[in-house]
Amino acid sequence: MAKYSFATVECGESPLLLVMPHAARNVPHELIGSPNWLTVQGSISDPAAEALCDVATTLDATLVGGMFHPHVIDLHADADDADLTPHFSRLNLSTFRAADGASLYDTEAQYEDEVSRKVGAYWRPFHQSLCDELGRLKSSHDRVLMLVVHARQRLRNAQESVAFADCTVSTNFGRSADSRLVHALTSQVLSSGYSWVLNPAGAGEASHHADMAIRGMACT
Repeated sequence: MAKYSFATVECGESPLLLVMPHAARNVPHELIGSPNWLTVQGSISDPAAEALCDVATTLDATLVGGMFHPHVIDLHADADDADLTPHFSRLNLSTFRAADGASLYDTEAQYEDEVSRKVGAYWRPFHQSLCDELGRLKSSHDRVLMLVVHARQRLRNAQESVAFADCTVSTNFGRSADSRLVHALTSQVLSSGYSWVLNPAGAGEASHHADMAIRGMACT
């Protein structure tokens, strides 16, 4: 497994690409000096992704994961969302407060500077690495299954008791997945007795990854 300053990448040869934007537990050394960041360091944000990672390695899958906890930078959020104001775009990318409500930054100005820095240092290199791996696999296979596992709902509602479906399948409203795959996924979930939702409200967040899958490799 290769470890970079922005991502961990394990290259497999099967047509399976597992993307884990929220599975990391670490906080970068420049932030760990703050007591509030110490409560984030080592905390689990996406246990499902960690479990899937163990399975995927037995299938010779390619794994791409972030290096840092999603409170540091949310690699699943869109860094160039034209539908959001700059303020809400930054809140999507990096939370101002920890799960217990404690402020993670001393000032608003520090927060603004840090978000801009982390987009350049972590977000863009992570997505470029993901695009490179997708392009590599598509050069060897007619079809590639890119499975993006994230904990967005769990992260957004850390302080609330909110009930979610056991399995949420987002396909960017059919643009990013063959209908046979959707049928296979939902059939398996139903047969196991779990609840599921297909393309819920907000499923358009998958559009960035969907566009990459359609083009075969992504932009710089």
